[in-house]
Amino acid sequence: MFLMLVVLFLLGFSAFACAIVGTRAGKRRYD
Repeated sequence: MFLMLVVLFLLGFSAFACAIVGTRAGKRRYD
């Protein structure tokens, strides 16, 4: 159970980080 929570947390964090990097890259392109 604990391992599943850790995996879900890591997946959510990685997705959130990818979203931030994607938005930053998009803003750079438009600038």
